[in-house]
Amino acid sequence: MQQQVIINDVFGNWALNVHSVYKKFNNTYAFKGCNSVVDLTTGKVNTWSDWRRMLCNYALEEGYEEQNISAQCKVLYEAAIAAEA
Repeated sequence: MQQQVIINDVFGNWALNVHSVYKKFNNTYAFKGCNSVVDLTTGKVNTWSDWRRMLCNYALEEGYEEQNISAQCKVLYEAAIAAEA
């Protein structure tokens, strides 16, 4: 199942194709990796590792609160759990 986290910021509008979504001990959610990013303006997939890493780091650090990453990952996590049931 493709899992995407969306960020909209000065970097543009991106869908991060993430994996390993998990629940933290403090009841927030995050992801461990990002396979690629999709530019939501052009629809182009960007697999350049430095750009992908920068966007994913931004999502997990600076933009975590602003981009509602925990809430987005919670939805993905719960969908994955439901799919396994």
